[in-house]
Amino acid sequence: MKTESIERTKTLKTELQKSYFNDELLKCGNDAKKKWNLIKKFWPHLIKITNIENINGKTEKIDMATEINEFFSKVGTNLADKITPLTAADNEYQFLNNLITNCPPVMEFAEVSDYDVAILIRDLKPSSSCGADGITARLLKAAGPSIYPVIRHLINRSITARQFPQIWKTGCITPLYKEGDATNPSNYRPISILPTMGKLAEKVIHTQLYTYFSNYELLSPRQAGFRKGYSTGTCLLDFVDNVFVNMDQGMTCGVLFLDLRKAFDTVDHRILLTKLRKYGLKISATKWIESYLEGRMQVTKVDGVLSPPAPVACGVPQGSILGPLLFTIYVNDIPKCVANAKINLYADDTAISVSARSIDDVIMQLESVMCTVSKWFRLNKLSVNYSKTKYMLFGSNNKKLEAATRPIIVNDDSIERVNTYKYLGVKLDQNLNFSTHVESIRAKTIGKIRLLGKIAPILDQNTSLFLYRSLVLPIFDYVDYVWDCLSQQDALTLQKLQNMALKNILNVPRITPTEQIHTQLNQDMLQTRRQKHTAAFMYDQGFFCYVIS
Repeated sequence: MKTESIERTKTLKTELQKSYFNDELLKCGNDAKKKWNLIKKFWPHLIKITNIENINGKTEKIDMATEINEFFSKVGTNLADKITPLTAADNEYQFLNNLITNCPPVMEFAEVSDYDVAILIRDLKPSSSCGADGITARLLKAAGPSIYPVIRHLINRSITARQFPQIWKTGCITPLYKEGDATNPSNYRPISILPTMGKLAEKVIHTQLYTYFSNYELLSPRQAGFRKGYSTGTCLLDFVDNVFVNMDQGMTCGVLFLDLRKAFDTVDHRILLTKLRKYGLKISATKWIESYLEGRMQVTKVDGVLSPPAPVACGVPQGSILGPLLFTIYVNDIPKCVANAKINLYADDTAISVSARSIDDVIMQLESVMCTVSKWFRLNKLSVNYSKTKYMLFGSNNKKLEAATRPIIVNDDSIERVNTYKYLGVKLDQNLNFSTHVESIRAKTIGKIRLLGKIAPILDQNTSLFLYRSLVLPIFDYVDYVWDCLSQQDALTLQKLQNMALKNILNVPRITPTEQIHTQLNQDMLQTRRQKHTAAFMYDQGFFCYVIS
């Protein structure tokens, strides 16, 4: 009798929770952001949030904000100051300093029209957050065409005067905890909010600058970051294809995975402006970019409390529209310094590949390449993190691969050899069969799937599917066309995970037929999803094909 009473109480509690949650959910309508806020309110452990309570022994909010702001504002300068500059006495100085072929000065920034402004405002995300100017995107959208002439005048005045207004140069930083010691500012990622008006001006310059570099084919085809038609998927596919080609020819492929310290924060403004002039920008254009980069300030917010502003002397602005393109241009010439190797770039993620029949020859080539590349980084004031830089050997002869364990030595620094490495979100192993990546997917999803099973009884089916599509499915789908060459066992491992998730959503027994749950929820099997994603990728890349069922 007592057991029955307890069970009835549990059932009643579940029904009340479900009723209350679904009532609140109805109020959210189709607003995904409101849904997420509601879900986080009920199940805060779904999203990892770490409150900042102590930074370097400081516990007052203003002191913590100031400590973090000082660290973020000086991190680039402090790193750059530690780099030993490459001098003209080095035998490779002239070669590395003249990788860019001088172009005639033809590029200058053009003024915009009211129509251009209308397009800019139309494309703004209707966010309520604002920068130092206090203007939100939502406000600009609400103002409508009446404000277009004012914005046009401000942007055009900035272009003709070659000045980026000071009020648009202050970023507001929100620190986001990554991992490690929560009292150390270096374990936080800066999320920057810049003034909306400044972003409109940036978008104008970005469009014109990117169009110029694209039309004149000045951007290296080895760079896949922040470019139309390129992605982590295209970069990974090119990398994997190169390794497979070498393995098929009986070669051993050696790859350096370079890790840079705060690469975006250490961009030297003088070097960047010199490169832009070499690429054909007129003085009027480089003057505007110089004004855009110089005199920047930032504040940091901790629990609503702002730090005093601090100057930022180097690097490209965090959270900016133009910054990533400027960084891409800054590193655009690095592929030219490794002519005897293949380089894959995605922003600052760099992989350099060489191949040979002898493992000793591969390691010698890697050491030679790394010696040259390290000098390029010194010349351009970028800092290599040698403790996180690794190298891998790919091949089909496991005994020979396992026998090669020695590190690569560059000057006084050692680069460790590893058997697995996570590159652009995909776990690679020395045979490139992606078994380690499948295990990584399992580790990432299993906890979420089990949690979904616990909370699904008080959710309606649509909300459970919303959580599955938000938290689990993106992990299954990420660049799956790159690693679709799985063994039957690995493919089955992933399918079992999806089956478990869908059964949890439906709250049905484990013995329920797989085909039934997929049909009921209208969900493709993972193998079918991978095939569709492959076909879509090929179509997007211009490989038009027919899929015959």
